[in-house]
Amino acid sequence: IWAGKTENLQAILNLYGEYLFERREFKQAALAFVQASKPQRAIIAYEKAHAWQELFSLAVREGSSFDELIQMGQRVGEDLASRKRYTEAGRVLLDYAKNVEEAITAFAQGGDFPEADRQARSCALNSRMDLVETILHPEALEVRYQIGEDATELKEQLEKQTERLKELRVKKVTDPDGFYNPDGERTANLQDVDVMTDAGSTVAGTTFTRYTAAPSSGTKKSKVSSKNSKKRARKTGRKGTVEEEEYILLSIGKMPARLEAIQVRAAKLLPYLLQYTEEHREEGKELQRHLKELEAKLRSTIEEVWQDEDEDEAPVLPAVPGTRLPPPRQSLPRKPEMTTPGAAITEWEVKLL
Repeated sequence: IWAGKTENLQAILNLYGEYLFERREFKQAALAFVQASKPQRAIIAYEKAHAWQELFSLAVREGSSFDELIQMGQRVGEDLASRKRYTEAGRVLLDYAKNVEEAITAFAQGGDFPEADRQARSCALNSRMDLVETILHPEALEVRYQIGEDATELKEQLEKQTERLKELRVKKVTDPDGFYNPDGERTANLQDVDVMTDAGSTVAGTTFTRYTAAPSSGTKKSKVSSKNSKKRARKTGRKGTVEEEEYILLSIGKMPARLEAIQVRAAKLLPYLLQYTEEHREEGKELQRHLKELEAKLRSTIEEVWQDEDEDEAPVLPAVPGTRLPPPRQSLPRKPEMTTPGAAITEWEVKLL
């Protein structure tokens, strides 16, 4: 419609950009402002979108002064760091704010010690010999303690949930009806219910239904409602029931990935704990020992928990006469795979520690 009418098109794009800006769709608004030849508005929108790469590319292209880039770099770098985007913050502080100290601190806070150490030692070539000692030494200890706290939290959760799982499996044997059927609805209650009627009727359900493979002839609405209730049950897990057992197994099943993330962070830190001071070396030894023990404990727990699960069987109830319902069967989370040490990440351990 507006082909050949550049001014009208740009006016419309500018209005659209303002509309998007008001809706807090900042990155889309920035694109509209660029097309509307409103670079300053686009710069503001990109900064609010935390899209720092596009922001500085546009700012340089529009000829922003050195001082403007310094101020913008400091402001954006601090904002990224506050959002825990430490590596990006370090890059901005280094490239645009020219603030080497804060850039090295950001790299270290993000666990990127290879880059932090490289930058600190590069500055040493320009007579800044103090940065490794004044910034990296304390930051390395701080990150070591953070990793240790995360590992301890994981270990405590593992121990707590393993103990609770043992309690639940005792109840599974001693009180199977309460474990599988907490509402007290016995399958035997269906004896006098005719579920073999016409297709319009709904098969009567019990709390065992979710552990059977029987097809449902209920309405679409009832299926959706049942599906939603299952999601809620899986998320919370009714205490003392098979739902709580399922919830705990799902939680334990996520722990290998959590441990691997911790090991990835440790892999970037341990070589520098080895190199810095005697205190750092001792902390590195302790951290590595802690993580190895946690990995061994998690492996053995998974083997034990899922071996017990294989040995345990859901109580087999006789099928209800006159129905299509088979005996109930459990459908609990599968055993998680623990990666071979060193397979998921490249040699996270330091052999010299």
